Amino acid sequence: MNRLIIASIFIFVFGLIFTRTYSQESILEKKISLQTSNETTEAILYQIEKTFNVSFSYNSDILQGVFPVPIKVNSKPLGKVLTSILGKDFYFKSTGKYIIILRKLSKNDIPKNQQSCTVTGNINDIRTGLPIPLATIYDMGSMQSVLSDSSGNFSLTLEPKTRYLGLRCSKTEYCDSVIIYKPSEKRSVAFSLKMTEVPVKRISSRQPVKITHTDTITFRMIKTFVSDEMLINSRNVWIPDRRPAQLSLLPNIGTNLRMNGSIVNHFSINLLGGYSAGVSGFEAGGIVNINKYDVNGIQLCCLVNLSEKDVNGFQASGLLNRTGNNVNGIQISCMGNIGADTVRGVQMAGLINVCKKSLRGLQFSFGVNISRGAETGTQLAGMINYAPRPHFQFGLINIADTSDGAPMGLINIIKHGYYSFSIAADELQNTYLLFNMGTPKLYSIIGISGRATDHYESWGINYGLGTHFKSTRRLGLNIEMLSSIINSTGRFDSTTMSRVSLSARLSLRMGKYIYLSAGPSYNALIAGAASSINNKYIEAVLPKNREHFAPRNTRFDFWPGWYGSLNFKF
Repeated sequence: MNRLIIASIFIFVFGLIFTRTYSQESILEKKISLQTSNETTEAILYQIEKTFNVSFSYNSDILQGVFPVPIKVNSKPLGKVLTSILGKDFYFKSTGKYIIILRKLSKNDIPKNQQSCTVTGNINDIRTGLPIPLATIYDMGSMQSVLSDSSGNFSLTLEPKTRYLGLRCSKTEYCDSVIIYKPSEKRSVAFSLKMTEVPVKRISSRQPVKITHTDTITFRMIKTFVSDEMLINSRNVWIPDRRPAQLSLLPNIGTNLRMNGSIVNHFSINLLGGYSAGVSGFEAGGIVNINKYDVNGIQLCCLVNLSEKDVNGFQASGLLNRTGNNVNGIQISCMGNIGADTVRGVQMAGLINVCKKSLRGLQFSFGVNISRGAETGTQLAGMINYAPRPHFQFGLINIADTSDGAPMGLINIIKHGYYSFSIAADELQNTYLLFNMGTPKLYSIIGISGRATDHYESWGINYGLGTHFKSTRRLGLNIEMLSSIINSTGRFDSTTMSRVSLSARLSLRMGKYIYLSAGPSYNALIAGAASSINNKYIEAVLPKNREHFAPRNTRFDFWPGWYGSLNFKF
């Protein structure tokens, strides 16, 4: 047990070092070609800005004593090119198209009694001058952050690793602001933020206004694992660049600190749980993976995956996958996949699959499948399928409003489907009471039957499938396969017989809701050969032109017959 704890701590610390050391962002990976001769450092940086649409932020003091040598590079990452120009003493941090240039501190630059510094300041609205509470201030290098208080003040303690710090301030509905701060100055920092201008859309008086609501279940689940500060940071800050890796013990304890909800990672490991802006690659977790935006790639968790936006790829969990928007790919869960709007792919669950809108693919569950959209593909369930308009359903109970396809189940409940009650007879049972439900393409048949003549009484339980072809307004064709369990002794024992019948009948419309149908059938009967009761019943009831086989203790009888019915459609 102690070894396991030590190993977990080692992995966590190693991941912390790895991520901090090798984390580069996408703009620094942008490949460029550049040739310089004897230009100054500022001139080279200006040339890169104009040519490759980037913007540098730095204090000119850090470039003193830097004399770049002429270089010629072809298709190399921008980060490596900058290192070639400025040297290994510089540290680069990017956000979007902006690159902050910082110079690293050596151990001799920091007094022994000053290993950390505290940055204080305030944040206000540039137009009104009022303080801005709950704004996020963070160091772009270390990702250490703090929120402003109700008066707009903040205090952030850091361990500087560069001569200047890149401090970024972000707040929902405001434009971001970045300040280059020198720790040795110990001055107060003031951020003045400008509100973003959002154009007001004109709404037509005839156009209904869509009112959105928060998914309270997902929100409560997220609140259980994620601190309020992380949730506020994730709303305030969006870092568009991807990070190669992150490691978390819990959502609040990880290599991205309390800024994890603003960062999309390529490779993410959450030992117990983690919270991030999204995944673009691979993510694995022990208890819970929470993503504010999209999951692009593979996401695995022993218990729960929560994604507030899309899932594009493969998602698997031991308990639950809950998705806020669309699923494009495959979802697998031992318990349930719920919450998705549109599914383009496959949902597989042990208990339940839920799709709020369109299902353009397959739902498979041992329990229940639910699709509420106007378009539904294929549903396979051990118990219940529900969809307003499915193409195909297979389950114990199928429920739909209308169906363009063929539902296969013991009970098919189609609101605008095909329903009829039949009184039928054939040479084996002279009375059938059957209920048909489904669609004309495929309907299920359930009912009872009996024989009360010739002193050979019997009764049966029947289930089957049928299809109806409409030829003209009055004529049609019904093809049905009916399976029956027949008992001639009043109890289920070794004398119970099984019969399968396939019939094709012409259907004649006699009235608005009444149809008369009749036609040939072909039948098979399976019974115990050692039962004298069965043998006596079969010899007396079945036609003489049957084919008979009796290998060992089971007898098989095959014969052509007839089938007629009076149907009441409703």
